[in-house]
Amino acid sequence: MKKRDAAGKNDASRLLKESSKGKPSMNLQSDTIVSTKYKLLLLFLSLAGTCIILFITISNGAGISPDSVSYIATARHFAAGNGFLTYDSSPLLAQPPMYPAILGSIDFLLGIDPLLSANFVGAIFFGLILYLSGLVFLKNLSPLLAFLGTASLLVSIPLVSVSFMAWSEPTFIFFIVLSLFSFSIYVQKKNASSLLLFSFSAALACLTRYIGVILVFTGFIGILIVQHPHLKTKLLHAFTFAIISLLPIGIWVGRNYLLSGTLFGPRSSSLHSFSENLSLTMEVISRWFLPGRIVNSRPALMLLSLAIGFLSGIIFIWAKTPLLKLLKQIRPLVVFVLLYIFGYAGFLIISSSTTYYDTINNRLLSPITVPTTFLIFLIIQEFSKKTKEHCPSKPVEILVAIAIVFWLIYPARAIAVNTIRQIKESSNYGSPLWKNSETIQYIRENNLSDCTLYSNGDEAIYFFLNTTSKPIPTKSSGADTIANLSSLENHFPPEDKACVVWFSNLSNRSSLFTPDELLSVTHLEQTIQLNDGTIYVISKK
Repeated sequence: MKKRDAAGKNDASRLLKESSKGKPSMNLQSDTIVSTKYKLLLLFLSLAGTCIILFITISNGAGISPDSVSYIATARHFAAGNGFLTYDSSPLLAQPPMYPAILGSIDFLLGIDPLLSANFVGAIFFGLILYLSGLVFLKNLSPLLAFLGTASLLVSIPLVSVSFMAWSEPTFIFFIVLSLFSFSIYVQKKNASSLLLFSFSAALACLTRYIGVILVFTGFIGILIVQHPHLKTKLLHAFTFAIISLLPIGIWVGRNYLLSGTLFGPRSSSLHSFSENLSLTMEVISRWFLPGRIVNSRPALMLLSLAIGFLSGIIFIWAKTPLLKLLKQIRPLVVFVLLYIFGYAGFLIISSSTTYYDTINNRLLSPITVPTTFLIFLIIQEFSKKTKEHCPSKPVEILVAIAIVFWLIYPARAIAVNTIRQIKESSNYGSPLWKNSETIQYIRENNLSDCTLYSNGDEAIYFFLNTTSKPIPTKSSGADTIANLSSLENHFPPEDKACVVWFSNLSNRSSLFTPDELLSVTHLEQTIQLNDGTIYVISKK
């Protein structure tokens, strides 16, 4: 009997061990099923994003701005084997070469003009941004929050608004997200392949936008804070990353210096102060997530801040030290995201206070959209975890999901309005205002070959007329303006006869001398007044 009992106990023990071994396998299988379902949903969102951009641009093509004209002209030169030259055949200096190189390669390989392929490129990169962002979210968030976070990017005001334009931002944002994805892999594996992927993605980001160097700084620190058994290996990885990331853009900047004597091309002084740029940055980011009536209303903002503070206080009391715990769990990735967001925004604010940019807007801040959204959903997840410790889990999940869905109504509505406007009117040079320009029509129909063209919209003249013109001289800021203007007297225009084409519907050209200023130091021969501009025929005094 004792032997039988012992045998029975052994059998039971063996069965328990086998069943306990099977549990992890079952959990792993369940996780795999969830991951597969999520990736299919992610693929659907990605394809939906691509289709949305194609739908927006199907009638009028990609939106065209002055920068777009420069990219398209450079891409055409690149496809023709002329290198990186802009519409006036001068070297490309103001931007790195990646985006025009992509458009030019499509032209060279498939014979599709950059003007026609730009909307497809924007749509494809928008879809890739959604898919890759979703993978990053899934690695760090619950499947529900990861899906909702990706869905929020589908209706993201800055992401959609830059993706239907012929701009480099979608390409740049994709490389930013690829860097975020590859860094999260590096944190886990710490091997050479993940380090190389991280390095190459950062290098490509730098070759798309100069401000991508912030990513190199962020990545260098990120690698240093990753736990590694050997300090020597950690330092080797950090410096390897920096060298690989900076080498390509370093070669490009060196080329710029050899061609022009400047690293990034000539730049004008800023017209906005640090405090103005800081205020603009806060306002633009606020409008991504909050309706304008709340952003513009101080009482509403104060009430919202108090509500968020009150809820945060309750959760902090429950959790005691949630932030420390959060940093302990995924510290390298959180630090990487925070450093990038504040580094990028800080550099943009400071540089736009010293150097002339467009006014800080959705476009300039769009590269921090994905990291900011990731951080917001990470905080939501940690707060909901702490709330579940004191409340039933299912109701908390349902309430959080409902709140997020309601929150997404605002950006979705804004995107719908912008979509309708873009389909009807297009943007910038694609709009009916420009297509029916009387000034453009006059230049097209009249022979001005005996007159050297100068314009505040030299890129518009190239875009519509395929004719090169020269930019109007740029003035210095402050007291130097008068001295700079005086130096033009008896020297401008250098040709015997010039035509200054001034488009009245162009904004953000305050760094250029105005017609009145130019006429004060030149001889006016004729004025041709048109409904959207004026042509001044001038010569030296």
